[in-house]
Amino acid sequence: SLSHSRIILCRKLDVLQKTADEIQEKTGNKVKAIATDVREPGSEIEVVSECIEEMGLPHLVVN
Repeated sequence: SLSHSRIILCRKLDVLQKTADEIQEKTGNKVKAIATDVREPGSEIEVVSECIEEMGLPHLVVN
């Protein structure tokens, strides 16, 4: 099976959640939406920690 959990990031939670719902509906895979602004110093550390806590170490990161 090619089922993979995903975490997606964006500044706008409403847009992000809609996208997460669409991906989850089409794939059947778990999708976690996290609103963040990586332009803010330190935010990347917080979001990576949250991702690891939620789903473990990532196997792939796409920017």
